[in-house]
Amino acid sequence: MTTKADLPTASQPTQLPEKIDYLGPAPLIQGDDAAAYDTLLAHASGTVKPADIFEEIWVRDIVDQTWESLRLRRHKAGLMNATADEGLRRVLWRFNIQGTSAITVAWSERDPETVQKVNELLASSGLTMDSVNAQTLRLIIDPIERIDRMIASNETRRNATLHEIERHRAGFGQKLRRAVEDVEDAEFEVIAPAAEQDAPAAQMESGVIVPTAAERPLVGHAALATDDAVPAAEPAALAPEHQILAPVDAALAPEETTPAEAHTVPAVDYAPAPEQMAEQAA
Repeated sequence: MTTKADLPTASQPTQLPEKIDYLGPAPLIQGDDAAAYDTLLAHASGTVKPADIFEEIWVRDIVDQTWESLRLRRHKAGLMNATADEGLRRVLWRFNIQGTSAITVAWSERDPETVQKVNELLASSGLTMDSVNAQTLRLIIDPIERIDRMIASNETRRNATLHEIERHRAGFGQKLRRAVEDVEDAEFEVIAPAAEQDAPAAQMESGVIVPTAAERPLVGHAALATDDAVPAAEPAALAPEHQILAPVDAALAPEETTPAEAHTVPAVDYAPAPEQMAEQAA
């Protein structure tokens, strides 16, 4: 029968968890202590603190596997105790005592006189109860080994369930980290300055269109380099509000001259003065 002494001690007392009907009743058999099982479930739930349905199922699996391992250990001890009389019979055969079967039955019933007599016989040959237990184990070594393998299998499944909880929480932590990073990236999204966003609307209201860098005309060497490839565009018609200044600009502009006029040398009259002609005649 399982008692609270068979269970691990929790560092801090925990409250019993609420009953979860969809996981079914506790896997208890005759001789199991329901209160001890509830205490084990409370300790496991308080330690793991399941956060969702998956972790609740895994915690229940861990508790059931641990409970079964504890039960198997009790069964192994019970099997040793139940077969101890046969081990004692094998040990008493060396003493050539009459009525060995009756002695072993009385010893197994814990008759005080018989127990004292058996202890004296063992001490006289330098033996103890360890010799009886060793002989008993030899007789039932096969079922004991199977029980040990079942315990090891339960512990392996329990450890695998613990790893599943760790992986589940690690994956949840990674998802949470990615979500936080997405929120941070959204907070630092690059947004164009308000002046640049409002410039088209302001230009439409004022009627003055400011050309962009790509729309501005080429100046200097860049313009000369493109004269042969791109023909000069005809001047665009002035807007009505700019046509008022056109006569003033024409009056102030210098007179245009053709290249031939610019290089023509004015004629000079080289005829000699009268004084010069009189001197030459004399």
